Amino acid sequence: MKRIIAGLLLGLSTVAAAQSFPSRPVTMVVATVPGGSTDFTSRLLQEPLSRALGQPVVVENRGGASGNIGTELVARAKPDGHTLLLQFSGFHVGNPHLFKGLKWDPVKDFTPIAMALYAPQVIAVGPSTKVTTMKELVDLIRANPGKISYGSSGAGRYSTCPAKSSSSRPAER
Repeated sequence: MKRIIAGLLLGLSTVAAAQSFPSRPVTMVVATVPGGSTDFTSRLLQEPLSRALGQPVVVENRGGASGNIGTELVARAKPDGHTLLLQFSGFHVGNPHLFKGLKWDPVKDFTPIAMALYAPQVIAVGPSTKVTTMKELVDLIRANPGKISYGSSGAGRYSTCPAKSSSSRPAER
């Protein structure tokens, strides 16, 4: 936790080197709805970061559109270090490929300042598939277009799959 806060402070300090920072409360936008691991992480960071900065840190959940609502809000905020984005990295990696006409660019509009949470992902299949490697799973999906279903928390979220599904599907591109 101390390393995360130190990383955040180091990144923020370069933003406003010539002026007093922070000069007002800091908003930490969470690009997901309350209750998930990203929101939980923001709540763990909120108080220690506020103490370290000497200003309130306000957590603002802006979930929706697979993280695009909160992410765009931060991309359009004044780049003075007073608005932070805490999100699942998959939004930055996947959403530019899943959504047409994004109003934010993962490279041009953001400067990463700290890794706040590691969240390993797991892909599991039922034993009847006889699949034991990722290559075998990809081969199975490609050999059966539109026939393999999967579970996901939504397009651009932790798991997306190139196959069509009855439970979820990537957004149209």
